[in-house]
Amino acid sequence: MKKLLSVMLLMAMVIIFIGCGGDDGGVDVEELNSKIEKLESKVSSLNQDKASKSKEVSQLKEEKQEVAKELQTLKLEFSDYKKKMEPYESLSTAEAEAKKIEAEKVAEEKKKEKDAAKEEAARLKAEEEARGYETGLTYQDIARSPEEHIGKKVTFTGKVVQLMEGDKENELRVAVDDDYDQMIYVGYERSIVSQRVLEGDFITLYGTSIGTISYDSTMGGKITIPAVFVEKIDFE
Repeated sequence: MKKLLSVMLLMAMVIIFIGCGGDDGGVDVEELNSKIEKLESKVSSLNQDKASKSKEVSQLKEEKQEVAKELQTLKLEFSDYKKKMEPYESLSTAEAEAKKIEAEKVAEEKKKEKDAAKEEAARLKAEEEARGYETGLTYQDIARSPEEHIGKKVTFTGKVVQLMEGDKENELRVAVDDDYDQMIYVGYERSIVSQRVLEGDFITLYGTSIGTISYDSTMGGKITIPAVFVEKIDFE
């Protein structure tokens, strides 16, 4: 502000000097005009600086207000946090540890209950699926009328007489009820069991009747037996 007043005072003195001087005084008018223009330019520049400074001051005020708002928000959050922690601040270390152990125990019990519920649901689902195979069809039914029962669900228990393993599927010959006169052919994907089926195993199988299969016996004759594709195997 002082600079601006000084410049304006200087300009006034120059104008007075011009007014008082004449041609005989040897005053260079062009030089004076040049000085006046420079002074006016300086005044303009100072005005621009003043406007710029005012803008910066305004921005700083806005930033200050934003910081004040953030500080107020943090204070409120901290106050809420302190209220929540008040019940625990008065606890001793032992009490706090006891509460922690109790909370972990409750969480573990809830997890066990959840796991048990999942296991029970899986068991019930397996039982329901197994009941779906209880159609009442016997070995005699699928042996005497194989075409009539193709696609129907069946379940049998028997002894594994022969095992033929493949890359993805295995084949069995099973004596139903350990009766070698009630032999069935069984096919299944290896992925449905968690352990290998071996000759001599007693198993309960759940599957679908697929008609019959024929093969040559060691005596040279042809043998035809019922065939079942199995979806589930239980070890007895």
